[in-house]
Amino acid sequence: MGIADMDFECAPMITAALQDRINHHNWGYEMLDIDLILGNAGNHPFVKGIVDWNHKRYGITNITPKNLGVTTGVHSGIMPALRAFAPPAARC
Repeated sequence: MGIADMDFECAPMITAALQDRINHHNWGYEMLDIDLILGNAGNHPFVKGIVDWNHKRYGITNITPKNLGVTTGVHSGIMPALRAFAPPAARC
């Protein structure tokens, strides 16, 4: 037999956060802060965590909050990156 995540009680702070979100009328993307999307959220814990994690894990020191942006999906995030590295007229 193995052990699964459902064999353990969830941390109370996670349960409380889920309950808060479920009580909200809209489960959509409005929970994203516009400053996160625009890259202006330098002091936001989410952005700081990404910057700090990349520095600690990979030794990357040139990531700044201005380098980061949050998208509402994979497609809307990967298309600008693809266009930057392979413009429409580029030949591969």
